[in-house]
Amino acid sequence: MRFDDKITFPYPVLGVRNDIMPLPDFNFETLESDCNYIFHIKIDINNPSIKYYIDTRYAEYVCEVDCKRTFYRVCFTSRSPLMVITIPKNTVSGEVNITLTVNTSMPIKDYSNLRANDAYTGYTFDLEPGDILAYIGSLTIHTDIMSDEYKAVGSFLHFSKGKPGADISYYLGGQDIEIILPSEMFESYTKKLKGNQYRAAIMASIVNEALIYALTQYHNHVGSRWARLLSAAEVLADFDFEGEIDVLTAIEMTRMILKQPHNVLFATLVDMMEEDE
Repeated sequence: MRFDDKITFPYPVLGVRNDIMPLPDFNFETLESDCNYIFHIKIDINNPSIKYYIDTRYAEYVCEVDCKRTFYRVCFTSRSPLMVITIPKNTVSGEVNITLTVNTSMPIKDYSNLRANDAYTGYTFDLEPGDILAYIGSLTIHTDIMSDEYKAVGSFLHFSKGKPGADISYYLGGQDIEIILPSEMFESYTKKLKGNQYRAAIMASIVNEALIYALTQYHNHVGSRWARLLSAAEVLADFDFEGEIDVLTAIEMTRMILKQPHNVLFATLVDMMEEDE
């Protein structure tokens, strides 16, 4: 017997391909207090069979939270599509994975779904507690980059001192982007050029080049904090981070991150000239 590629046989789960319709959806908002991360979740399921089993207490919404770094894992259940999940900050670190499903809470005999694909006509299933009726979706929260302190470029890009006479180089293997300046240039930067009046020139030249290079190497460092910060930046929401990033795209992205640094540089230079006059 052969089946169409769109059919998952023999166990139908809403949200996996198009076996059962309509597909579920959810909205997610992340808040935080001094001690907790707070996730507000609104689940949207319009499948009459699954809603019936939830209403009659045979099934429930399930939110599973796990953190690979701390091995924290907890499962929240609710019969309301509105869920508020509170996670203590000291229990998680880095990536937190959240998965939303509908699971059976009591045995269901002869289960079938009114909105199932025609391929399931005549088939029923005996379900045990914990079986999945619907996969709603999943997402990953990066708790180590949620704070406002990491939203500025200066929070994940730093200058360091290199060897005398060396070329400017970049190190991307750590959590932050490191710009390595030759020792004499580093001394000049820290003692003479670190003030705000020179910031535009530094951003339009050295920082601009460093970000372009880092973005073209993004695919090799997706787990680093600097890479996750860039992929989570609102100004880059329309760019694709799945494949390799070419130089032209990296230039465009950098202009958006630094807010058109060359325009800022020219405006700064004009202001400095006018002050001298």
